[in-house]
Amino acid sequence: MNTAVQALLWKNVRLTWRFFLLQQIMVITLVALTIGVLMPEEAGPAQFSDGLVLLGLIFLFIPIDRMSPRKGKPGSSFGLPYRQEYALPVSTLVLLGIPLAHVCLMLLLGYIFPMLVISTLFGLPGPQFIICLLLVILVLQLMALVWWTDNHVDSAIGWGIVLTLFWFQLTFPEISIADEDGIVSITSYSQLWISMSMTTLFLGIAFLGVQRQRHGGTLIAHHKQKLDVRQTFTIRNYFPMLKSACPIVSPVMAQIWNERQLRGLPLARFSVC
Repeated sequence: MNTAVQALLWKNVRLTWRFFLLQQIMVITLVALTIGVLMPEEAGPAQFSDGLVLLGLIFLFIPIDRMSPRKGKPGSSFGLPYRQEYALPVSTLVLLGIPLAHVCLMLLLGYIFPMLVISTLFGLPGPQFIICLLLVILVLQLMALVWWTDNHVDSAIGWGIVLTLFWFQLTFPEISIADEDGIVSITSYSQLWISMSMTTLFLGIAFLGVQRQRHGGTLIAHHKQKLDVRQTFTIRNYFPMLKSACPIVSPVMAQIWNERQLRGLPLARFSVC
């Protein structure tokens, strides 16, 4: 690739285009068969098609979100998954903005394209702008919530705060759905502006968090002290008489002694054998 931005864009597309095509084929086929053959009488076709298409986005969102960490640094699944790109000569805004824009674009296409096909085949209403807007808000909030830190405790606290805000309808507006044509409308536009403001706040926190991750830190400082239970609570620490010097009779005995110091006697015999 010519530039770092192009390399980042190409990696996003390369990791997700197969999942996108497979998901589109599955969703369009399922919705078409359901509406044409098995559509329930109590549900309108427009409302039912919207629900199935939106439900099918789960099978697109999960592979997109979980595929990129395989290519990055192993370990925690939290934090920005594109860890190999931390050293690229791009700003944190570009490093975070390109994956966010890519995920939003994929999910928008995953909703718009099937709805266009279904509306053409069955004469139903096409994709709705309100659904697209709410989908972008939801995706940005989820991505910011997942990527803002690579610390499990901080992530759990963040999820708790966001779920509390969601309970009080501060992160997502209340909607209403028409019974006949399935048109989605927002009940209160003041809630929409609050949701967009909260999304902007979440993105700002995610930007600061990713900036700290690029320097090997976290947004909230932690004093990490690794404790190996197997090395701390061992019998030899409480009974010094069991400690012995390394034997020099043979290389095999020396290797067994070394493995015993690291893993204990049963595992030492197994590893040597």
